[in-house]
Amino acid sequence: MSMTSGSRVRRPAFLLSLLAALPFLAAASSVTVDPNPPQPGEAVTITYDATDGPLAAASQVYLHLGWNGWTSVVSPGPAMTAGGAQVWTYTATVPGDALQLDCVFNNGAGTWDNNGNADWHFAVEADLDLSGYPLGANPSGSELPAGTVFRVWAPNATSAAVAGTFNGWSASANAMEFDAASGIWSAFVPGAGNGDEYKFVFQSPGVGELWRIDPYARDTTESTGNGIVASDGSDYPWQATDWQTPDHEDLLIYQVHVGTFSGEGDGVPRYPATYRDVVDAHLDDLKALGVNMVHLLPVHEFPFVSWGYNPVHFFAPESSYGTPDDLRYMIDTLHANGIGVLLDVVYNHTSTSDNNLWDFDGPENIYFFGDTCQGETPWGSTRPRYTEQQVRDLITENAAYWIREFRFDGLRVDSTANMRGYCNEAGEGWLLMGDIVEAVKAENPGAIVIAEELPNNAIVTTPRSQGGAGYDAQWDDQFTDTFRAQLAGSDINISALATAISGNNFGRSNTEAVKYVESHDEAGNDVRLTELIDSADPSSTRALDLAKVAGGLTLLSPGIPMLLQGQELAESRQFGDTSDSRPRWSLLPARAPIRDFFATMGQLRTSRGSLRAGEGIQITHANDSADVVAFQRYNTSGDVTFVVANFGDTDFTSYLVGVPTSGVWYELANSQAASYGGNGTENGSVSATAQTRDGLPATLDIALPARALLVFSKTPLQTEPDPLVDTWVLF
Repeated sequence: MSMTSGSRVRRPAFLLSLLAALPFLAAASSVTVDPNPPQPGEAVTITYDATDGPLAAASQVYLHLGWNGWTSVVSPGPAMTAGGAQVWTYTATVPGDALQLDCVFNNGAGTWDNNGNADWHFAVEADLDLSGYPLGANPSGSELPAGTVFRVWAPNATSAAVAGTFNGWSASANAMEFDAASGIWSAFVPGAGNGDEYKFVFQSPGVGELWRIDPYARDTTESTGNGIVASDGSDYPWQATDWQTPDHEDLLIYQVHVGTFSGEGDGVPRYPATYRDVVDAHLDDLKALGVNMVHLLPVHEFPFVSWGYNPVHFFAPESSYGTPDDLRYMIDTLHANGIGVLLDVVYNHTSTSDNNLWDFDGPENIYFFGDTCQGETPWGSTRPRYTEQQVRDLITENAAYWIREFRFDGLRVDSTANMRGYCNEAGEGWLLMGDIVEAVKAENPGAIVIAEELPNNAIVTTPRSQGGAGYDAQWDDQFTDTFRAQLAGSDINISALATAISGNNFGRSNTEAVKYVESHDEAGNDVRLTELIDSADPSSTRALDLAKVAGGLTLLSPGIPMLLQGQELAESRQFGDTSDSRPRWSLLPARAPIRDFFATMGQLRTSRGSLRAGEGIQITHANDSADVVAFQRYNTSGDVTFVVANFGDTDFTSYLVGVPTSGVWYELANSQAASYGGNGTENGSVSATAQTRDGLPATLDIALPARALLVFSKTPLQTEPDPLVDTWVLF
């Protein structure tokens, strides 16, 4: 949290919210105070000019006087003294604790002049210590009247004010006080609160007046609109109050792009879709898959329609998807149904358009390196200035903010390779990567923080105490690249696939590897898996069969599995942010058998101890000539899951594989089962003979269809494994 000491505000002479000049107000009367601003303990004369106002003809005017946003009221209202034609005056003593004078007027007979329901408010000069408040717009504490404290880092501005709906968008009414030591401007605005729109107004040398959205704004009207004073979520009626983030070893992640996840064939009538649509339209779909962690693509406010990887306002949820509370509703509903939510964040660059932070307080460009070696990224020269402490503070506070105020279960940090190792930096970006993890863990020790570090680097998931960045996991490009390369060709390299299944590309525990064959990158910058397999006909039997095999192996391999929205439908549309890139829910029920296969894989993944992310794996069989691979997953409690995958086009009526024990093995799943849209070749239960094969003590003779994934266990589906029977042997 970015906080500084020594920032005391000496309230300047200004009107806090003098709205009499607004065009919708009928009253033409005016009010002044003398002195302006008054000081606590001194006399102040209030002058009311009733000319052309509702009390213009009054023979007597009474003052309704209050202090600090009407928290105290002078009663009964004193009679004012006539000071000339239609002018009335009254002198009062300013209380010692006053920060604001409030007033309206009446004639004693029921007619009021209340400035068009806005009342009149005047600041009282006082010393306020606002240094304990974080940057942004935050509700005042008990030491102040109801209102909002605004703070912003703008070290190069020569003056600053906050303008908004609370003061008629006056660029001078709410001037801010500067603390030179920190570069932070501060102001307290009594009466400003949730729902008020606002901007900061700076004077910049050589530039002039700059109107800027608060970098810490919790909500915005749009990317180029206004900031909105918004709640920190503490008043949201959370329902899933006992929710706990799932153990990382048990995760099954599902990528969702809010704007396109819903809207085609599901009854959702809008584009882009909304936070609420995710759960109102598709909660049952997510639950059916066994998903326990939704990976939400970035939702910090961005321009236009987007994948989300072009942020302009880090703290404001994308307004086209709904309100901050709509996002909380989505998260809370998922939590109440056993599903966590992981947020994708982008800290390596910002948008090149609608960039509110660029030249924020002048041409010094305090938030960016700009057009320099340090500033360049593949997406433009908007790499944040990691060498500046306030920039690092904004990023680490943002990481904590999503966990604290929205209850996300973790972050996926985009392109961490572009955060570190640039030019002549002294490692600030690298240190920041670790600081992000610590900020998240301080809010939720069980949260998961995943790096997109491509190509992979073991140091990213090495603990900080051992010189690493301390991330919990990173995307495993070996698994993705190997599977996609093999499925795109005609000659399958089973040995390469076996290596990708069993390990990862950075030589650490598989608990640190997120494995997938489709993500937004592959499916958006390249093609969906079915089109990769068969570009001529992505709906061909071969494409659908192998999409099931690859997707199933993603869930059965060690590591943390991840699916992309629509993968369970064998969607062939390229991923994107347009309306014609949405998953076609209308493919159901035709693709229901494929969806059901993924649901079974999800059930196995989340219910069998041997399939947890870090549990054991042994490749037992790799037949390049037949395009068949087999492996066992096991744990120390005795649970064994045995998997056979045939990538080839040959049906085997009898195929022999070694298994760890003799006796009956039950087929838990078969991608070619009729119920999964296959050719109906199934095994049911099969007895293994005590004949050594593949270095294992028993042999299983199975029917192995072409392009099939088979899963076996010593116990039938949906029964608990008996560790005394389902033992494993590792050779």
